[in-house]
Amino acid sequence: MDYQKEVILKVRKYIELEIIIEDKAKRKLAANYLEKARHNFLLAKFVNKGTASPKVLELVGFDPEFTADDWVINAAYYAMYMAAQAVLAALGIKCENHNATPFALEYYFVFRNKLEQEFVDLLKKHQDIIKNEDIELLRAGKESRLAAQYDVTVAMEKERADIVLADAGTFLDRMERLLAAISK
Repeated sequence: MDYQKEVILKVRKYIELEIIIEDKAKRKLAANYLEKARHNFLLAKFVNKGTASPKVLELVGFDPEFTADDWVINAAYYAMYMAAQAVLAALGIKCENHNATPFALEYYFVFRNKLEQEFVDLLKKHQDIIKNEDIELLRAGKESRLAAQYDVTVAMEKERADIVLADAGTFLDRMERLLAAISK
């Protein structure tokens, strides 16, 4: 079975289980989801920069070796997740399940050609309206967030936090452009 068919079957099962639901009331919340995504991203950037600054750490009375890379990862992941929720909500889709969300993005945006010409052009240019790399960024962010939040044996490295933060910025920018086009 090819990947697209597999995703379609998964999404249909999520719909059957009411994990993915058509909810037209969600449309009016799309901007709120995007605002929350930006908030989470800015928080991740603030924590990243703040904990890298000896001056800030001294000012708040923290040990100079203090790091919060796990929270950078967590906030950056949620920035991506909320941005994904924003574009789904713009279509009137409720999918508040972390595992189902990337599949919903693929199903409603990657596998369909129902958006403005601008997105058709992006489809031609990138082969997908939402590039597969964007969906992989969301999945990778989730894995990093789970490790950061729950796995006390994994040493959180600055490099990992920086990667997830950069990926979140890329993903969020892409979702903002998509939402703008959907909202036209």
